[in-house]
Amino acid sequence: MERTTLQFQLANLPNKYPILTNAALERDWSASAVLSQLNPGVRQTWNDYLGRVSPLALKADPGLEFFLSLQRAYELEVDKLAGDRSVASKPAALLNLRTNMFAPLFTNSVYLADRARFETTAEQIMDDETVALRTAYWESLVSAATNLNPRLSDYGGARLALAARSAVISRRLEELNEQLRGLGEFPEPAGERMAEPAPVRTPEPPSADRKFFKTYVPERKDFFIIETITAIAGF
Repeated sequence: MERTTLQFQLANLPNKYPILTNAALERDWSASAVLSQLNPGVRQTWNDYLGRVSPLALKADPGLEFFLSLQRAYELEVDKLAGDRSVASKPAALLNLRTNMFAPLFTNSVYLADRARFETTAEQIMDDETVALRTAYWESLVSAATNLNPRLSDYGGARLALAARSAVISRRLEELNEQLRGLGEFPEPAGERMAEPAPVRTPEPPSADRKFFKTYVPERKDFFIIETITAIAGF
């Protein structure tokens, strides 16, 4: 009974934060979140979290290997960019990485599907260390994004509150699932189970249709938003 109740609460939790359905705020948030990748605190907490969760997700889903390899290469380039004082416009350079050098990571239908699988798998990993790193990342991201655009304060706060409450419910669900696993009535958690090897897939040419998961993919009309934030922040 408790498990069913918690599952219902988790599914309906976003409804408690109606501000998150505001399309304009969502777009502004996405733009600020992209630029926040250049923030030292965000870089550190994201790399810590990604370093922890990537091998666990790969163990659960070996088919993510190519996606995670490309993702890691992208993160290394962003690390270099964030620490390079000689770059005149880091936001412009970051957009260039996302729309040129690593465009398939954000536009290719295969990699977008892999990203969605990775994010779903990662969110199911609920051990203490992973949860702590995930929380630290969210806190640093919200802080950086709202500093870039103070109008996002309430929106960012709602995102952080949703993430925190979701973590509490998910942790309790995992405890109940662990009890069921002890009775042989539930599969192994994402971080421990070994999935059947996925067939090797060759990424198809980027689709003309843009898909949006949790990762923001800028389009032409979004450059004005990002450039405006850049001017305000003084990059």
